[in-house]
Amino acid sequence: MHCKKILITSSVLLSLVLNLTLCKRPNNTDFNQVHIGNLQDINFYLLEVLFNTYTNASMPIDNHTVYAGKSFSDTIRLKQIAGDGILILRFSDDACNICINFALSMVKKVFPDYQQNERIVFLVSQVPERLKDSYYGKPVYSFTEEELNLPFEKYHIPYFMVLDQSMECKLFFIPEMSHPMLTEFYLSTVKNRYFPD
Repeated sequence: MHCKKILITSSVLLSLVLNLTLCKRPNNTDFNQVHIGNLQDINFYLLEVLFNTYTNASMPIDNHTVYAGKSFSDTIRLKQIAGDGILILRFSDDACNICINFALSMVKKVFPDYQQNERIVFLVSQVPERLKDSYYGKPVYSFTEEELNLPFEKYHIPYFMVLDQSMECKLFFIPEMSHPMLTEFYLSTVKNRYFPD
């Protein structure tokens, strides 16, 4: 059933992108040259998203010990934060700053209340202490020792996922600057499903 939902969501995303790409006709350019290049770029991106979604979806997440901001002594288990479902933006200082800033800007756009919303969590690694309390608009959560056990972690690219009491990776998504409409669509979908108020 879960795989069927992922397949349906993936198909809807692909249809949306293809429709939007094919409907936009730039002025004074050769239509075929522009759109064949765009479609190849979009197809590559979507294949990467699908591959990583299937690889990381439903993966069990260990109940790591984390702390907010610079409060290393006030630790909490990840499952305690997860509650009824949280949106996690996961990134490390090893990721490109432009990629992190893009993901953050999309969160701000779809969730204008993200700073006060405790169900939107920035889970980080290797971020300097001076940035942990307020640089990203709210305290970030850091691991005390461990890292997440998802296969995608090795790439050091920002990604989103939903985590709830089941402690399984849900709605895994890789934001891409060249396709902001997909990131906005993803975040809007999460908002409608998990943040109904």
